[in-house]
Amino acid sequence: MREGETIHPTPGERITCIESGANGGRFVFELELAPGAGGPPTHTHDEGDETIEVLEGEIEFKVHGKWRRLGPGESLTLSPSDPHTFRNPSREHPVRCNVIHGARFEKLIAQPGLLHIAIYLTDVDPGASRTTKPLMRVALKLMATFAKLRGLRVEAPPAQAV
Repeated sequence: MREGETIHPTPGERITCIESGANGGRFVFELELAPGAGGPPTHTHDEGDETIEVLEGEIEFKVHGKWRRLGPGESLTLSPSDPHTFRNPSREHPVRCNVIHGARFEKLIAQPGLLHIAIYLTDVDPGASRTTKPLMRVALKLMATFAKLRGLRVEAPPAQAV
């Protein structure tokens, strides 16, 4: 993504790039969730820690099966071993957060379609789908195999600079 570029990966979710990790560095973005919006299914990220700082509103994170609410000025750092998901518990107000992530996550959300995402989740960042249901993992592997037979490819971003 380019700095300043905004995408809407799911309804009620907006991601604006603050700092691209395309050259192997960290990916920093602003996340905005509409009232009542939720995140993806419970997942992990193999590539490193993820840090979330709440700027406005409140967000709830489910980490290792337990919900935790964060408000403005509070932050949370998740390790690769922390299965998590999130949601905006408010029915009236959006939540805005700054998020620091690895470059592989940026590559995932920039994928052009479902088959590319399936390859990404099975070959590049399998931890992001490890905690999904077994049937979904099988479906992802089948879609990825089909996509690769059709010639689709997904490259991993460069290794993160230390």
